[in-house]
Amino acid sequence: MNKKLLLEIFRIPAMSYHEEAMANFIKKKLNEFNIPYKQDAKGNIYNISYKNRPLLSAHMDTVQDVNDTLLVDFIKIKGSYLSGYGVIGGDDKCGIYIILETLKDREMNFVFFVEEESGGNGSTEWIKDRNLDHIPYGLVLDRMGKGDIICSKNDYGTKEFETFLHEIGKDFGFSPAIGTFSDADSLNELISCANLSCGYYGAHTKHEFVMLEDLENTFKYVNAIISNVKEKFEKPKKTKYDWRKNRGGIYGYGDYEYGDDYYLYGSGKKKEESEKEDSLFGITTTDIECVVCGKEKPTVYITNLNDFICFPCIGALKDELEEAETKIFLDEEIWNNTTTIGG
Repeated sequence: MNKKLLLEIFRIPAMSYHEEAMANFIKKKLNEFNIPYKQDAKGNIYNISYKNRPLLSAHMDTVQDVNDTLLVDFIKIKGSYLSGYGVIGGDDKCGIYIILETLKDREMNFVFFVEEESGGNGSTEWIKDRNLDHIPYGLVLDRMGKGDIICSKNDYGTKEFETFLHEIGKDFGFSPAIGTFSDADSLNELISCANLSCGYYGAHTKHEFVMLEDLENTFKYVNAIISNVKEKFEKPKKTKYDWRKNRGGIYGYGDYEYGDDYYLYGSGKKKEESEKEDSLFGITTTDIECVVCGKEKPTVYITNLNDFICFPCIGALKDELEEAETKIFLDEEIWNNTTTIGG
């Protein structure tokens, strides 16, 4: 792992709408690698000149605020993980790292988007009047955690493409999953693509961290895909919801990351109570009261809890779970690095 490059990327302030510092760093690195690129009026940086080679994609902005950017110099690698204070921007600095590290040794199509966290503005603008017929498929590096292939379940790519990714992914612990909004919601207008986990946890929170092993595993997986998947895949047919048309608010998702960490759906429980036919972000909502606060509506069904919860409570529980997850990782790291005195 190139820890020097990783720390350089993470110590760059990158608020949405203020990606200049990150863009300048990426252009500097591309120049060092003697890689040609273009930058459009929106600020997207790209090279799509290679025929029959995949497209790699990440976004330059984060959800950092001014206070977070003042703390970037305190971001450090501590054993098996990278962390700091406040939002460190693993979403999507991890994706930027994987692409730059890959481009050092491979001639590859790529695009670094602006304003993904503000509703995918950069990618929405970039795809207009563009033809990517010479590109066989795309890999978006912008998924939290490890082991997720967000593809056909989100209409990002065809089932055939997902099958290829899964077959290779078995050696790296990757399997198909469902996710929320990403720049793949724009790219899938032109090509089959997939959004892959790249090792960051607690995204959009003050407890964010990156597991280096998971990040490196995705880097190896991406390069295995590039080496082994040479087929060209058709762009997917839209059969489900379209996040790009339904997104709202800053950070692409409205106030909460619906469905990103929970599999939500109308279960049909309590059929005597009315169930709304309309849906929010493809999720069936109901008029059943929230089991946590006992008052808020609409609610959605959470499979693991076997009950209905409102969106504000989902957000609160999500933050609490991410804080607990961080503590577990940090406690394990401290325990594993502690030397017992006297045997």
